[in-house]
Amino acid sequence: MEEGVYELEAIHSEAKGWEVGVGEKGKISSYPGDEKLESYSIYPVTSYRADGTPLFTKLAFLQLMERLELEWERGEVVELQIVSEGIPYLLESCLEQSYS
Repeated sequence: MEEGVYELEAIHSEAKGWEVGVGEKGKISSYPGDEKLESYSIYPVTSYRADGTPLFTKLAFLQLMERLELEWERGEVVELQIVSEGIPYLLESCLEQSYS
């Protein structure tokens, strides 16, 4: 997703259940596991395994939804600001160049 400020809203579908809409085309949802990742989607993660795979992703999404629901119930408009910054990688494998 591009840098910017996006309003968040709850969205629901029969196929995927609850998700969070981010602006006009983005969304925040639970990590799909073995399924293909969708572009313009953000997947919350609680932590990572040693091999870099995400862990407790459903828990992270549920915690986010719980917090957002409290704000929406109070009538608040919730926005997400996306900013590009360098990431200080902790795993040495993330620093290696991959040209496959």
